[in-house]
Amino acid sequence: RPPPPVIKTYYATSKTIKLSWDPPSAPNSPVSGYILHHRMEERDWHEVHLTGDRTSYTLHELQCGTSYSFYLVAFNSAGHGNTSEMISAKTEGTGE
Repeated sequence: RPPPPVIKTYYATSKTIKLSWDPPSAPNSPVSGYILHHRMEERDWHEVHLTGDRTSYTLHELQCGTSYSFYLVAFNSAGHGNTSEMISAKTEGTGE
């Protein structure tokens, strides 16, 4: 199973958050894909499934002035790896 990816940066606007990460270094077990878990504060978690060649993703149509939490899991033919560190980011602006 692959080691956890490392979320290295995020960039927030009023309606989007772009996350970038370093792929796990696992020469003997290449990453097949990622699952990005995200949620608005105090809400249910959602998942986005991404291909293994991705190192960034942008969430769109978010609410302004709102905190979101994220973590990534890499997977391959051996299964799911451990989760990345959880990151929190806030969109710009004031919430409604």
